Amino acid sequence: MDFFANQDTARRKTKWLVVYFAVAVVLIVVSLYFVAVLAMQAVAAKTHAADGAVPPLHWWHPELCAAVTVITLAVIILGSLYKTLELRRGGEAVAVMLGGRRLNRANATASQQRLLNIVEEMAIASGTPVPPVFLLDREDGINAFAAGYTLDDAVIGVNRGTVEYLSRDELQGVIAHEFSHILNGDMRLNIRLIGLLHGILLIAIIGYYILRSGAYSGSSRRDEGGAGIAILGVGVGAIVIGSVGLFFGRLIKAAVSRQREFLADASAVQFTRNPDGIAGALKKIGGLVYGSKMKSPEAEQASHMFFGSCRQAFIGLLATHPPLAERIRRIDPRFDGRYPAVKPLATAEVVESEAAGQPRDRGFGAFPFPRPLPIPGMEAAGRAIPLDPALVLASVGLVNQQRVDQSARWLDGLPAPLRAALDEPFSTRAIVFAMLLDARESVRDEQLATVAQREGAPTRRETERLVAVVHAAGEEARLPLIEIAQATLRELSRDQFQSFRATVDELVRADQRLDLREFVLQRLLIGALEKHFYPPKRLATQYHSLRGVVAETALLLSALSYVGASDQQQARRALDQAAAPLRERGIDLELLPQDACRLTHIGQALDKLALLAAPLKKRLVSSAAMAVATDGLVTPSEAELFRTIAAALEVPVPPITIGAIEAGTPT
Repeated sequence: MDFFANQDTARRKTKWLVVYFAVAVVLIVVSLYFVAVLAMQAVAAKTHAADGAVPPLHWWHPELCAAVTVITLAVIILGSLYKTLELRRGGEAVAVMLGGRRLNRANATASQQRLLNIVEEMAIASGTPVPPVFLLDREDGINAFAAGYTLDDAVIGVNRGTVEYLSRDELQGVIAHEFSHILNGDMRLNIRLIGLLHGILLIAIIGYYILRSGAYSGSSRRDEGGAGIAILGVGVGAIVIGSVGLFFGRLIKAAVSRQREFLADASAVQFTRNPDGIAGALKKIGGLVYGSKMKSPEAEQASHMFFGSCRQAFIGLLATHPPLAERIRRIDPRFDGRYPAVKPLATAEVVESEAAGQPRDRGFGAFPFPRPLPIPGMEAAGRAIPLDPALVLASVGLVNQQRVDQSARWLDGLPAPLRAALDEPFSTRAIVFAMLLDARESVRDEQLATVAQREGAPTRRETERLVAVVHAAGEEARLPLIEIAQATLRELSRDQFQSFRATVDELVRADQRLDLREFVLQRLLIGALEKHFYPPKRLATQYHSLRGVVAETALLLSALSYVGASDQQQARRALDQAAAPLRERGIDLELLPQDACRLTHIGQALDKLALLAAPLKKRLVSSAAMAVATDGLVTPSEAELFRTIAAALEVPVPPITIGAIEAGTPT
């Protein structure tokens, strides 16, 4: 099953989730109505106990039914909305709720550095933004989770026990499992599940407080008679029914998550080509006294998100995860049911395993590149890379060990000053400023003066120090550097981000034109950070046919056709090849004039195309890859524009660096 099919499966599960939720709500409303009828009868019986004129029991009371329905629905809906709004910041809100703190390299231990390395390698290899990593310091068990609504707000959360007890291969298996949830669309479903089920849980919480209030009322005002009994009855009933609601909630979570755990385990094996890694992690859960249990009181509502089961399910139907032994045997059929004794890894073992897991050879070779046909702001430079569009599409949402190893080699090959600068926000900002400096001395001097004026003299000196190092990393390094920088710059405060964004805008305007590298940086870095600091309203799919976005599609494919072409004829051939599958579906596209393919127009087109349905995004990405690969080669400029398009469509395309696509060939 490919990335797009997994996304469709997740959407279908979301629809079923709404159905399950609606059924649970109806059952709760009906149950509460009967409790209210019995409470009303108890009040009447107590009131008329003296005269013996107890009214007969009637089950149908329209006014009471309406009142119970309205109040119950209000509580559930408001409770769900409250939790959903509380989690609107995405994965970070979930991580903080569970007691996580964000890791950064500046003060990370050796084992935490190893974790950050693995997450970066996996993110770069998969073509996703590098997610922030949160450590749950108070959790001794082996567990982890991925949370968020989109690729841009995803986070990875890891227990302290996971970091302390697992080897590099085992930790990589766990992280690969979590990246599978990110790439398969499970995160959005999981976080919505927390919001929906909170409203049901709220019924039990209200029942508890009613019971306490009723008990107090009964002890202090015994003369109220039936009213006190009714209050106690409603409280007990609400707790019981709320518990039934909790039962349904767990049943829903179990129905949604169990099979996805098997899929994520299988994906982790595919990603790492090392079944011993994830199997070893699961075996250590079985052998560890803490297992995968969680101490956080908030863990119950997020139980379906975790790598391992965080609680014991007395009924198999309520288990959010398959049995541990069954998960292991699906990966390692030779498993005999015996779990190993587990001890924390020594620091020396962590350092040794990290050195073994970091290949030193970058493996970059030289390839010829064509001279492109310039269009406004899209001058290409650097080496070209052989590219097969079919492999690009096949690599979407997939990771394998070869690509992870290539990402590790690239990271390990970064100059030490550049790698160190990416570890904290101050120097990371300077890296971004250095990437924007113009080749012309007069413009560059003006830009440096802007940096000094807006950010201070130390930032200017740091920018000047890093210029040569940034450029030495090469054209192919720009995209991965942007992805790593995005993760680090999320540590800024909102005010610091506003200042940083304004400085970037001034640097871009310094030469009175917008070029491709500036456009890419603004879309991939500034755009993603804006979503983090100012979460936008999530827009629903609006286009289920490309007929509504023909102009935008033509603009995008024309721009890609021009940026890698050496003449007008080659650009037309690229457009014809890219548009051929669309023409078969009745979408006729023509090559636009060069001056119509301006970057500002492309940005507007991307905003509209982001609202396409998933199958249409697949067709568009496929056509874009064909436009880029008409001549069998892709330049860094083509790769950057293609990656920007894919990111706008929320399609994780691995970086098209030398060897990356070849490493991602399906097997």
